[in-house]
Amino acid sequence: MIEKTIYIADDNSRFDSKNDCIHYEHLCAEVDAAMSLLKPRPNEGCAFENGSGYLQQHIQTCELVRKQILDICALEMPYWARIIQECANGLRHISHAGRIICDYDNKCFTSALNRLQCIDFTNGKEFGQPYYVAHQDEVANEI
Repeated sequence: MIEKTIYIADDNSRFDSKNDCIHYEHLCAEVDAAMSLLKPRPNEGCAFENGSGYLQQHIQTCELVRKQILDICALEMPYWARIIQECANGLRHISHAGRIICDYDNKCFTSALNRLQCIDFTNGKEFGQPYYVAHQDEVANEI
């Protein structure tokens, strides 16, 4: 039998190394700090996710949060930094970074990116899921 120690982060991500877990927790804190600039999402069950309305964010705040999150991701993923930075600067669609980040299987990055993909950066509307960014006519109510 082999005895093994596993370190579990606050979001239940698991690590073999204590240092890796501490580093991940630090990244999560950075991501949380950046995401806290956005207005909080409604806590009304699944109605918001199913198109009951949209949340009006400030466009400049959305752009700042996108840049901060993607800058953090680019530092952690140096091989893909150029593409992620192009997304951060609005030169590429954020979905290009999304593909890369989701492949890295980092919960805090993926969660932040999922929320960013729910925002239309041209008008600051945040929807419950990315589908409604392309189908805004289906959501009329501001929450």
